[in-house]
Amino acid sequence: MIKLVACDMDGTLLDSQKRLPADFPQVMTALKERGVCFAVASGRQYANLKKLFFPVWEKLLFICENGALVKRGGEIVYLNPIPVSLVKDALDAVRELYRIVTAAKNLRGVYPVVCRAEMALIEKTASPEFVRNTCMYYPSVQVVDDLTEYCNLGDVCKVAFYDEYDAQTHELPELQSKLEPELSIILSGEHWVDVMKPGVTKGGAMRG
Repeated sequence: MIKLVACDMDGTLLDSQKRLPADFPQVMTALKERGVCFAVASGRQYANLKKLFFPVWEKLLFICENGALVKRGGEIVYLNPIPVSLVKDALDAVRELYRIVTAAKNLRGVYPVVCRAEMALIEKTASPEFVRNTCMYYPSVQVVDDLTEYCNLGDVCKVAFYDEYDAQTHELPELQSKLEPELSIILSGEHWVDVMKPGVTKGGAMRG
């Protein structure tokens, strides 16, 4: 008997306009009547997913942040954060990359997002383009003076980096050379790279 159905988001459950199927609420009702739990598996922030699935969010299991965080009914049921000692390493790596870019008088920068279980943190010195893109994917966000003051938090699911240039050819290889194998480096979009604890995956969260 089927007890759990898990589905990815972008390119799977969502259409090309990032919309849910029109009959999704009815499908959810039918699954619940049959005792089947529906799990949303995504690299997105929990607040982003909760907003998208309102008003049926309380019926769902959310596998968020590429599998580093699992929540149900607003409660954390699984958390696999980056070790505290490595959060600063990730921030230092991107600051060095930013220093190299600005020294070359390149107007395009690289900016970090510290993704906690409940909210994302960014610095107030970030560019308007970065802020717009961050708020698009991270509706729960706090602007702080200096992210290095938050390196000792124990609930950092991932550190995402936004590259105003091209993440695959610019940011990705630089971070891989500096952070692997202690951290896992994943390209998550044209301008985004995710840094996580090695072994963190959506499938691993389901098994955990």
